[in-house]
Parts: sequence; structure tokens; C-alpha cells
Amino acid sequence: MRFSWLLSFLLFAVIISEALAESPSSSAISVSPVSSTPSFTFPIREETLRNGLRVVLLPDANSPTVGVAVTYDVGSRNERRGLSGFAHLFEHMMFQGSQHVPRGGHFQLITQRGGILNGTTNEERTNYFQVMPRDELPLMLWLEADRMRALNASLENFENQRAVVKEEYRMRVENSPYIKGIMRGIELAFGDCWPYAHPTIGSMQDLDNAPFEEVQKFHRTYYNPSHAVLSISGGFDEKDVLELIHRYFDPISAHPSPPESPSLPLLSQKEPRGEIIADLHATLPGIWWGWSIPTGRTPDYAALNMAARLLADGESSRLYRRLVREKGIAVEVDAWVEPHRGASLFALWSKISEKGTLEEVEEIFQEEMISLARFLPADVEMNKLRLRARSSILLPLQLDLKRAVRVGDLKTLWNDPNPMKELEQLEAVTPSDIQKAVVNYLTLRRRTRVEIQPGPKPSEDSESLQTI
Repeated sequence: MRFSWLLSFLLFAVIISEALAESPSSSAISVSPVSSTPSFTFPIREETLRNGLRVVLLPDANSPTVGVAVTYDVGSRNERRGLSGFAHLFEHMMFQGSQHVPRGGHFQLITQRGGILNGTTNEERTNYFQVMPRDELPLMLWLEADRMRALNASLENFENQRAVVKEEYRMRVENSPYIKGIMRGIELAFGDCWPYAHPTIGSMQDLDNAPFEEVQKFHRTYYNPSHAVLSISGGFDEKDVLELIHRYFDPISAHPSPPESPSLPLLSQKEPRGEIIADLHATLPGIWWGWSIPTGRTPDYAALNMAARLLADGESSRLYRRLVREKGIAVEVDAWVEPHRGASLFALWSKISEKGTLEEVEEIFQEEMISLARFLPADVEMNKLRLRARSSILLPLQLDLKRAVRVGDLKTLWNDPNPMKELEQLEAVTPSDIQKAVVNYLTLRRRTRVEIQPGPKPSEDSESLQTI
């Protein structure tokens, strides 16, 4: 493929940057700054149909496959109190058949012809995607158009998919270690910002009590062409694919605009929040720190994204090196950001080893946060960060399916499908940008702390149940 040169270059660059970061005398090594964002352009074409469907095309004449994604501008942030879990429920419902496709037919038609497919839901959007040999593009478009136009959203399908979601909740939440503790941390971090505080999978009580009429109303409101992005990437002719798109999607009626999504700006927090949680399925203690931070696609968010990478992206990162490799007091450590159109999230996580203690791990957490606030990252660290940012963004874009999914997300969230904008923003972050963002947002006063301890639920008078 025409992008294969990028894979070799980036992997080599990251290996070199890791080696430099590992060198005991790295501060004395003369390292040339990483060059500006590579000249790597995507041929992106955008169209909007009469019914409001937004179309993004990324042709690659040399590719033998085509990836197709349909992204609906609806996620858990659009749900109402007492009616949570609807967006995730429809991730399942959309595979239950449509006017011309029986239940399970979408999966069968794609997989029997060598394709793969799936769907995902988060706070901001729900997407459905598939990739197949390029000759099968008409089939993929017909399938997506049929369920957009005439989904079989029957009471029977609602009830059987509600049962599937409840089983998924039991497996992935109730019977999985640490998950409920982290979910509680996110809930506390967003506080009164309920659209981001509640989990995407929703409340099983809400689903049990959900009136079918409300489920139907949710579907009518959000799953229509004026609220969707169709993104296609891979081997196709633009003229031919536009003819197919018009043939299959033009007949779908336009819908009234749904209610405007709530404005969810960063909330003030005047004191730290936290809890200690007993987890029957945990075998080792865990610690989660979180902060609400500015919206994605802002300079402050980009700086905090780079701060998270500095702390825990790769084995030479600050926290991994100290906690796992040098001291052996943690078996895993992570730092990440989650971008939202409203307040976003910055999180730290570590699972404590049998050799370590929670106090030791948190002491190093705090030392590294103080270091970021007081001292500028070294040039060698910044070079490594920029190279890892390039690899994390550009390498997935070699795949037709990943490109289709990514540009669909970007068009939906920011009305800009160009994935290079994110990389440009990260490349522009300076050491002082990181320092200022940490000082402004990652403060003790704004921190949420959740400690997860193995074992049964303590008694009500147990000190470990206190809010901290």
C-alpha cells in the first residue's frame, strides 16, 4: 500500500526515541528536534445529500478493500435521567434486521463474503462499520441504507436485546475486577454533569423500567440521515460511489433536527472527592485519580494529552519506569485522556503489586505531578512524545477501516474530518504548555481519588467506607 513506508519509518523512529530515553546519559546527548508535522495528505471529498446525510470519501485506487462507517451523532450524553442506556441498546438493536434484511442477516452477509464488522458506543456518538473486498461496496451501502431507513425496532427485538445488554453488564461490569470502581471514579469526577457522569452501558434498572414508547422515540429522534455521517475509505471510483450513495440513501426521508445537545462546560470543583471501594473480584489493590479537563480539540486538552503520554505511554515513560521496572511496586500503570465536546477527562490508574503498597504508588504519582508542575520536560522527552503521537495517529490510518471510522468520528464531533489536525495540535505543544496545563487543571483541589481494595464489602461502620 502507498502508506507502508510510513509504518517502517515510524517504528524505527519510536525505537530510536526509546533508546535515547533509556540512555543513562540521555541529557548529554545532542538530539535534533523532531521535524514539523509530516507532509501526509488525505484526498478527502465531502458531500451533503438533500436529506442531510453528510458523506466523507477517502479514495485509494491501489487498495483491494473498502471500509464503510456510519456514525450517528448520539451517545450517552443525549440520554435523560431515568432513561439511560438507550444509545448502547441501539448499538445492539441495529443488527436485529430491517425491512429487507432478517435478524442476523447483516452479520451473515458481511462475514460470508470475507468481511468484518462491528459497532461501538461512547458518550458522544454511536458508529457501525465494516470492511470488505472492494467489489462488495454496493452490498455494504445497501445494508446501511436499509437499516437507516427501516430498522425493525420491534418490541420483541427490544426485549431480547435488553436481555443481551443485561448479560453484557453482568460479564463486563459486575463480574470484572476494578471496572465498577473506575466507573464510580468517573461519576465522581464529573459530579453534577450527569451526561458524562453516568456510564455508557446505562443503568439496568432504567432499562428494566424503560417504556417501549420512549425507546421508539429515541430511535426516531437520532437514527436518521440528518444526524449521521457516512464515511468510505479504500479502493473505489468517486463517481461510481456517489451514484451508489444517491441511489440507496436519497430515498430516505429527512427528519426534523433533534434537540440541541446540552452544553457541558468544565465545572468548578472546590475540594477533592473520593471513595474507598471493596471489590469482590479484585486480587490486588488499585488506585485511580481523575480530573475533569477542557473540551477536546483545544490547546489545553492537547497539552494534557501530551502530559498523559509523558507519564505512562511506553516502558520508558516516567510512571512505568519508576513503578513497574525500577521498584516493582505496581503490575500496571496507565494515564489517558478522553475527549468530549464538553468537559473531558484526564485519568491515572495503577494496580499495586504484592511487593508494593498503595501509599508508595501514590507518593510517586504525586512526585511526578509536582515535577510536571515545577520543571519543563527535557527536549529528548518531547521528541519521543512527538514521535509516539505520530505513530499512534498515523499508523492506524494505513487501514481502510480505521480511516473510515476515524474520519467519521472527527466529522461528527468537530465537523472536520481531517485527522492531521489532531497531530498538528499535538506537535505544536511546548514544554511550557504542558507545565501550565498541569498547574491549571491537575490540582489536588480538583482531583477525584478512588481506592479499590480486594475483598467483601466492609461493614457500614468500617472506616474504609468513608468518603475521602
